[in-house]
Amino acid sequence: RLQPYVARMHSAAESRSGMVRKFGVAGLFVFVFLPFWMTGPVVGAIIGFLIGLRPWVNVVVVLISTYVAIGIWALMLNELSAWAATFNRLAPYALVVAIALIVAAGHLWYRRRAQTNSKRA
Repeated sequence: RLQPYVARMHSAAESRSGMVRKFGVAGLFVFVFLPFWMTGPVVGAIIGFLIGLRPWVNVVVVLISTYVAIGIWALMLNELSAWAATFNRLAPYALVVAIALIVAAGHLWYRRRAQTNSKRA
């Protein structure tokens, strides 16, 4: 049941490992830090393994970059919430709903696109 998901993560890691390999630990840090599709800690850990990092180096780099990203996102969203609250006390809730709707729409769009591509193949 998990095999397609794991295979997709492994192929994403293999396709991006060349770019990360060039920059080593710094490349892995940036790769995990950036909030793009399939650039999180799991794929980053797989890439670290594929480029031959020692396990403890891989875990430390992935965890630090993940924690830094979480901290920056938390600070940014706190500032965004404070800014929205200056307009209306309910505006931060509307902002969260808007972000959730954007994420849901993106997910649905991605699934439809994947289904369309699989029907063509």
